[in-house]
Amino acid sequence: MLHGFERALKPRLRVAAKAHRHTDGKAGMAAFAGWWKKVGTLPVGTEVTLSRDGAGRVTMAIKGEPVGAVESDALAWALWDMFLGAGGGCTVERGCGSSAHGNG
Repeated sequence: MLHGFERALKPRLRVAAKAHRHTDGKAGMAAFAGWWKKVGTLPVGTEVTLSRDGAGRVTMAIKGEPVGAVESDALAWALWDMFLGAGGGCTVERGCGSSAHGNG
């Protein structure tokens, strides 16, 4: 699973750095990759929750149990774009306007 996330997130992290000036992408991706390395392969149907709180922390939980948290605007933006980008306005392919995702 990690390889697929890395393939999808790395180009988006570059966009987050260039277009939105989020400089915390490497740290965010390192934390995210570490979480996946810790949990390994999950059975089909396992509930994985990714969220971002008001303080900018991205958290991951599996079956309701916390796995990790990291403050990374770049990772938060990249995850948003990966899961909701096509319908949410921004994509790596099309870019986005200045108000998309609440970032200017």
